[in-house]
Amino acid sequence: MKWLDKKIKAYQDKAFETFEQMQNVPPEQRQAAQMNIVQGAQGHYDPSAAAALSNPETAAFLALPQAEQLRQQQELQAYGQKLRALWENGTDAELTITSLEPTGVVLGGQRQFTIGVRVTGADEPYEAACVQVIPAPMQAQYTVGARFKGKVDPSDRAEVGIFERIG
Repeated sequence: MKWLDKKIKAYQDKAFETFEQMQNVPPEQRQAAQMNIVQGAQGHYDPSAAAALSNPETAAFLALPQAEQLRQQQELQAYGQKLRALWENGTDAELTITSLEPTGVVLGGQRQFTIGVRVTGADEPYEAACVQVIPAPMQAQYTVGARFKGKVDPSDRAEVGIFERIG
């Protein structure tokens, strides 16, 4: 068996195992169980693990009703789609953080920030601001003066995305 075939088989086996486990879940608990499977696949933590990792935002998110969790996940997905479009179609730029302010919004256990940046490498240097959600483990990387690889929307220079720290 080839390496890829083994990987595919392992994923299939896991999917069948998960399916079997779901058959024993009472109907009124099925949506919550499905959400837990999705969150686990996405690398989210359960509330007790989040609390143990000192991430109160994630613990609070996982304690929310399923409908609110779903709404927040959909909003995060919209952010992700916007960033993906910038990644695929944007112009490369270097971004230097000039300001960082929490918006007070927490989505999916992750804080949202308004980030002021100085954009260079896309014509003349200029100032811009973007709103991005930053996972707790990465927040320490986002400091005033930190430099990142970013992308700028060629049709709207005010639309910028921060992607990878430089240095």
